[in-house]
Amino acid sequence: MQLLSAALVAGLNAHRIDVVTTPTQLYACLPMLLVYPMALGYVTYVTATKLAEHKRRLMLMSTHDGMTNVYSRHHWEQLLHNEYEICRHIDEPSTLALIDIDHFKTINDSFGHNVGDEAILFLTEELRNGLRATDVIGRFGGDEFAVILPEARATDAVEIINRIRTRLAAKRLTQTPQLGIRISVGVAEYRPTMNQYHDWLKAADIALYMAKNKGRGRTEVA
Repeated sequence: MQLLSAALVAGLNAHRIDVVTTPTQLYACLPMLLVYPMALGYVTYVTATKLAEHKRRLMLMSTHDGMTNVYSRHHWEQLLHNEYEICRHIDEPSTLALIDIDHFKTINDSFGHNVGDEAILFLTEELRNGLRATDVIGRFGGDEFAVILPEARATDAVEIINRIRTRLAAKRLTQTPQLGIRISVGVAEYRPTMNQYHDWLKAADIALYMAKNKGRGRTEVA
């Protein structure tokens, strides 16, 4: 466009165009020649930084639960699928745990959703503190959480869960000191007979319902 504009002006201009640059003109243009690249570079840098931060936030929103900041169910299941494929090709143990807050609906109905939210955040904090750095926490929705424990046997998972259960029993919610948190847990270790990762998830889910049917506040192993 600049070349076309220059050609148009040259064609319309009846006078001869002198393309020789004088020293005065050169010195007058130096500030612009220096400032423009610097300004353009700064604007480009700021824009790229904002776009990168925006992309990071979008990625965080798409993979994490907004309330607890652990993995969302959809992304967590993708990670479970990856762990399942690793177990299929590498002979190493891995265990899955599904965790549910006992009588959560009663907590919401009796004390309000703000207390229910505090219970969820309370459990999330205890899971982060009690689990290993390699364990993967996801929120299935409501009061149900899921954890992948790589390179762990079912007995190891039960021991870890029991330590978390003990700490939960010794603490009380801020808004309702009379109310404690009890959890039911279903544990399932990977088995080669599982044809897909959904079978692994189903085994842990069945174990969780066994824990609920046997009185809650306990851990059952598939």
